[in-house]
Amino acid sequence: MTIPVFGLSMCLCCIQIGLIIQVLGTYLRDTKLRDSEPTQYRAGNVDRCAKFGDGKGLMHILGFNEPDMCGDGKGGACMSMDAVLSAWSRHMAPLAAKYGDRLKLGSPAVTNGDDGTDRVGLKFLDSFLHRCNGCKIDFVNIHWYEGAHQIDYFKKHVQNALKVGNGRPVWITEFGLTSGTNEEKRAFLKEALPWLDDQRDVHRYAYQMAIQGVLINSAGNSLTDLGKAYTYA
Repeated sequence: MTIPVFGLSMCLCCIQIGLIIQVLGTYLRDTKLRDSEPTQYRAGNVDRCAKFGDGKGLMHILGFNEPDMCGDGKGGACMSMDAVLSAWSRHMAPLAAKYGDRLKLGSPAVTNGDDGTDRVGLKFLDSFLHRCNGCKIDFVNIHWYEGAHQIDYFKKHVQNALKVGNGRPVWITEFGLTSGTNEEKRAFLKEALPWLDDQRDVHRYAYQMAIQGVLINSAGNSLTDLGKAYTYA
């Protein structure tokens, strides 16, 4: 069973350490703990992040945010595979050496894009996992955006991510619906969330996002109908 913890997702830019901290109110399997997981946006000194949080340090650090996404205003880190591998070696691998199994490292977060090459989406992730020789990668991290009628595509994409991960857990740190009526979006969540909860190796997921007009109402004091569907499905 996956226990809901509400409150996705505020991004705080930590200029001094060169990354974005994503505060994820996630769905965390088998516990009600609220985690704040830092995401490497591009690359920077992340050793301080291992000490971030409750004084005991974080348990998880996520890889670079959407290195396969390029374009002004799209939010992706837009990194070549060579740049990702180099940055992982420089910034993430030392954390594995220093903190060992106490700190779990997640792969770069990839989009659900597919242009037939290994430059985007799950093919990018698969290439990274194969080329990052000897890397400690404890779980894979994916994003998914599409319309509310694409429930079958969503399930298939998650299943494909599990195959690419080759036994690693999957975190869906962003998913969202880009089209559809409110009723259609609620219907998507009512089918998707119990299905996700039944997937043993999907450890976390978070709908994008807990802001006014999406999961929170315009007054900021209650959930929208979509927010209620997400929280109580």
